[in-house]
Amino acid sequence: MRPLEHRFLPPQTGARSLEDPHAALVRLEETLEAMRRSIQEVRQRLAEEEARVAELRRDGQPADDAGRLLNEIKETLRLMELHQARFLQDTGGDGA
Repeated sequence: MRPLEHRFLPPQTGARSLEDPHAALVRLEETLEAMRRSIQEVRQRLAEEEARVAELRRDGQPADDAGRLLNEIKETLRLMELHQARFLQDTGGDGA
């Protein structure tokens, strides 16, 4: 992962404005990495739930509740990806 440059730091006020620029960059990179991990975990959960729903349907079992859960996971993933995109836009990150 390429480190974010100082120019990408959002304007700060208060105590954080006195923070060491390197520490702020590290914090931003850690936040982005946590976002990536969370999104990857949700993608994995989505794949597992899709397989579960497909199996239920294939076996002729009721899948309404599992289908609703699947839709909620999809919406959660969509919102997480949107949040990550906005974070990258606000910080000037490249998502690499």
